[in-house]
Amino acid sequence: MSASTLLTSLFKYKAWANGEILTKIKLIAPETQAAERHNAIRILNHTYVVDRIFAANLQRLKHDYTATNTTETPTLEQQRRWVR
Repeated sequence: MSASTLLTSLFKYKAWANGEILTKIKLIAPETQAAERHNAIRILNHTYVVDRIFAANLQRLKHDYTATNTTETPTLEQQRRWVR
């Protein structure tokens, strides 16, 4: 298997997994499980930020991140748009 084929396969899997995670987070009731929902969004946001830093570094581009997560927690819909 070539490196290109392997990377394509891994990125497809990551896209599928992110979709599954977003679907499951949506099921966490904000009224009764606010802390759990917030934490799940924070964890997904962390992976998104690390992905952006990694992509910028691979391309030798500058990024504005100073940490591996953002100060503010995005809404689930913001996170969905960013991840896609």
